[in-house]
Amino acid sequence: PRASAINVERAFIQFAGITAGFSASFFNFYQGDVQLSGNFAATARSTTVLAYTASFGSGFSATVSVEDSMYRRYSNGDSWYGVVVPAPGISNVSLQRPLSGAGGMTYAGQQIPDIVANLRVDQGWGSAQIMGALHQLRDFGYAGITNVPTAKAGDKMGWAVGAGLRLNLDMLARGDVLWLQGVYADGALDYAFGTANQGGDRSTISGAGNLAGTNALNTQLRDAAVILGAIQTTKAWSIAAGFRHFWTPALRSSVFGAYSNIDQPAASTLWDVKYWNVGVNTIWSPVRNLDLGVEVVYHNIQARQQNGLPAVIGPSNTFRGQEGAWVGTIRIQRNF
Repeated sequence: PRASAINVERAFIQFAGITAGFSASFFNFYQGDVQLSGNFAATARSTTVLAYTASFGSGFSATVSVEDSMYRRYSNGDSWYGVVVPAPGISNVSLQRPLSGAGGMTYAGQQIPDIVANLRVDQGWGSAQIMGALHQLRDFGYAGITNVPTAKAGDKMGWAVGAGLRLNLDMLARGDVLWLQGVYADGALDYAFGTANQGGDRSTISGAGNLAGTNALNTQLRDAAVILGAIQTTKAWSIAAGFRHFWTPALRSSVFGAYSNIDQPAASTLWDVKYWNVGVNTIWSPVRNLDLGVEVVYHNIQARQQNGLPAVIGPSNTFRGQEGAWVGTIRIQRNF
């Protein structure tokens, strides 16, 4: 049999300040606009939104948005995975009760969507935005042998705040621009470490190569861990910047970079992570709507266990706490 699929990047309706459909999050600001890999990845990270934007004049606006939290979850672990202690008076291992695991929280079904808000200004000099988000953390519990949850931690709200600045630098050359952004997240890791916000996330880092350390993050990163029956959140912050310069109207170059610091719950088995990247590209447009570009990016990841020792994985200790990779991209793009 032959399989086929259609991928939709954007599909939404806007009317009288209302946005409804499949669109970019209203938390997003800088989405790697000056880089090839960032632009491609960011457009794929849309979410389901229902938002209202109020315009105040002179370029000022404010938005409140309800968004699907499923697109913002870092979880594929088990929050109660099999660490056991004997129940009082019981020695049979099969009757021992689970103690909350420290390897990450497994999400239960969504009850409350993410609530996102921003305050933005767009004028001739550029744009600026401050934004915030609330993200529900719901523990699934421990399924055990019967595959029925037997214990759950109480719900908790994660959150994130950020600010971004875009400066038009036409005094240097027409089309020149500088982007700056910073985000802090507590229990809502994707807002600080997601492709749409240029922290890097799993898809971007894994794109740095099929490497032991980068791929291991798929099983290490969590929004939270359940420790002693309570949700303990992961805290993270990231900064990102990008600068684009036009040498001629047909030739432009960009330099960009990002840094993320991720502190996961201290009593967990999850790694603390520092990740950064820096890159440069040059794009030639010989005719209108045709881009011929080349980009080089360096990625670096450093990971430590909660005891302070470097993270080590692989049968031959192939990852010892730090790993770097160079990535080159050639892109030929026709715009319609």
